[in-house]
Amino acid sequence: MGRDIENFMREKNFFLPRYLDAKREVEKRMKSDCENLNLKPIIARPSFMWDPTKFDILPLLPLWSAGYKLNVGNGAFNPPLRVEVAGSSIVELIDEGTKEGVVTSKEMDDMAPDAVKRRPDEIDTLTSGLASVSRLPYGITVAPELSGSSASPPVRPPSSKIQIYQFEGCPFCRRVREACTHLDIEYTVVPCGRDSRHRKQVENAASLMGRKATYPFMEDLEMGVQLFESEDIIKHLIDNYGGGAGLPEPKDYFLTSTLTTGWIPSLLRGGRGGKVAPSVVGSPPAQKTLVLYDYDGNQFSRLVREALVELDLVHVIKSVGNGSGRRVELEEVSGSTR
Repeated sequence: MGRDIENFMREKNFFLPRYLDAKREVEKRMKSDCENLNLKPIIARPSFMWDPTKFDILPLLPLWSAGYKLNVGNGAFNPPLRVEVAGSSIVELIDEGTKEGVVTSKEMDDMAPDAVKRRPDEIDTLTSGLASVSRLPYGITVAPELSGSSASPPVRPPSSKIQIYQFEGCPFCRRVREACTHLDIEYTVVPCGRDSRHRKQVENAASLMGRKATYPFMEDLEMGVQLFESEDIIKHLIDNYGGGAGLPEPKDYFLTSTLTTGWIPSLLRGGRGGKVAPSVVGSPPAQKTLVLYDYDGNQFSRLVREALVELDLVHVIKSVGNGSGRRVELEEVSGSTR
């Protein structure tokens, strides 16, 4: 189909076919010169490069991305590459030393390091901010009964005793995380994105309970309780660790809101935080557990949580929503309450 489009444009005297002819001639001469000089030619050929500051091309990005994802024209659209991804892949091509000739966008995308491909940019920050706005007022503030001014905060088990198996892109998992922010709970997240090594644990637990594995799944090792449904998990946390707090305000809307606005963050973020990165699948687990000071509605924390799921890293969440007494600890650790 790509050739058909090019021939159509050539008939209509568009500029692009003339540019392609010139580019192919340059590549042909480059190959010939390299052979004469005994050099190895590497021709990086990205089809579509973009940058968040390049406003003239950004409107085409969704259309091109859709064409690539849907395989329109049987491969007529190659993956769009951010400028820094293209640059890092060219460095990898030179360092790697085995490839030569034409290198396509797909090959360049495969070669670029995850640290570059998955690094958040301005669009990520914007869409994450909009995701937070879509879920207001939830996942931001600690219940008044549990705020830093509370005279007698409830006794809580250590984070290792409350383990929540979940992934960032799941709206029902989001509901539990928002409740944890509201209750100012410290807990361990066992990430379970698609292709995660941890999903087997959930499937085994579901099999023993005679049901299908769903997410989120919680193990309260302090009380010897295992729960699947998000409403049941939230009820358990409120009843046992809520210190008199109920559901977040407006209470009548909190549970039902998952069906109305709970899916919007997942849509805005394009499913990020829902699948383990291919380069991580099958790799050995990390030897240390990370700690993230976090509240669910924070747009920057969301980007970190997505990465933790995609890297399949078990981590501890220390809730620091507005009003959390744990913000003093955060400031001691980092020098800031941000």
